[in-house]
Amino acid sequence: MSFKCSLAFFFFLLVSSLLNAQVLNVSPYSTYGIGDVNTRNLVASRGMGGVQTALYQFDYFNPKNPAGNAFLTKPLFDLGVRAQSVRLAGPSGSASSAYNNINHFALAFPFAKRFALTALLSPHTTLGYELTQELELPKAGTVETVYKGIGGLNRASLGFSAQIIQDTLNQLSLGANFSYYFGFFDRTTELRFIDQPGFLNSITSDNISTRGINGEYGLAYRRGLKSNNFLSLGASFEPQRKLASKKVSSTFIFVAPEFTGSASDVVDTLIATPDTGDVVQPMHYSLGASLNLNRKWTVGIEYDFWEWSKLEILGNNPALANSFSLGVGIEFWPDYRASSDLLKSGRYRTGFRYGQSRVILDDLNLNEFGISFGFALPLLKSRSFSSLNVALEYGQRGSEKRNSFSESFTSVNIGVTLMPNQFDRWFYKRKIE
Repeated sequence: MSFKCSLAFFFFLLVSSLLNAQVLNVSPYSTYGIGDVNTRNLVASRGMGGVQTALYQFDYFNPKNPAGNAFLTKPLFDLGVRAQSVRLAGPSGSASSAYNNINHFALAFPFAKRFALTALLSPHTTLGYELTQELELPKAGTVETVYKGIGGLNRASLGFSAQIIQDTLNQLSLGANFSYYFGFFDRTTELRFIDQPGFLNSITSDNISTRGINGEYGLAYRRGLKSNNFLSLGASFEPQRKLASKKVSSTFIFVAPEFTGSASDVVDTLIATPDTGDVVQPMHYSLGASLNLNRKWTVGIEYDFWEWSKLEILGNNPALANSFSLGVGIEFWPDYRASSDLLKSGRYRTGFRYGQSRVILDDLNLNEFGISFGFALPLLKSRSFSSLNVALEYGQRGSEKRNSFSESFTSVNIGVTLMPNQFDRWFYKRKIE
């Protein structure tokens, strides 16, 4: 194994460990099911309203449609990070929080002008919340219940794609990703009698560890039109799949006002027999289309569907709604020929998305919407294929009038794409004469 391949493999393992360690969510809505879904959008896609199923470019890694990666022309490395602030508003007031995390790590190796091998590591779902409820009881005084959750599923994928039709007007490719899902869901409920120091308090914890393999399949088609225009169509499908899971429940009884974790605080410990079963991951599909005009304008549209009503967690159906999302995005590339002007060789993006989430509140589905803006600039030189990508997003889930609570978020996404070409000095092989 070469030094470069060894370095890439080591970095892949490093990012995997960081994904398990980082805080990925601070939303109370993540308590539903197996957490909020990470859309797998790279930074370029986030700047276009999440559109990516039918985006095929020589320098764009497509994490959602594996068939699209057959259009890559050179090896590619892509790393993205995200910083997000969240504000929850309701009848009793509002609260804000923030977090940042690694969003993805991707590698692609095209070969023989029509094939590509890919690797992707990213969060799949994220669980992160802390909710406090207080009640006044006649003889007990203030009783505080704190609900906490952390965890989620990560996704490590290996993919293969191939162009099976390749002529001057038509290009058709097929692809598949085989993904290993792994992670945990840790939910705790803490009951405290604030005004009664002699009362027994408790912490109940449910920890579910999950792992399993699933496949995702894609189709990508591009048709050449008149005047240097292109029409692209794409579809991807991931079937329902059972992931092996194990649940361990425990309860700690303590007297101290605050549980410090010390053995001296614990009066009694109850650990239930581990329960084994499956997490049934729902079916998901995506359909997309894009139109490239004169290699300057790209307009895309995408529809995503998740069958959350079929989700099961160790035999229990959490009664979620099926979700969908519709996104529209635009990219403007002033000079695709990579001129010497940095701004002209940059790409500028905007997009909008609207959908229905899996969450049902007050017997009503929770709606979502978001708007985004982004850009990409070449690294080092304007004619470099390597680029810095930035995307800004604002979105909202729910409505105080419709669902009693609303959640809004603002995020900054930054990604680096490294792709070797003659203008990137770091890819030069040094020679000693």
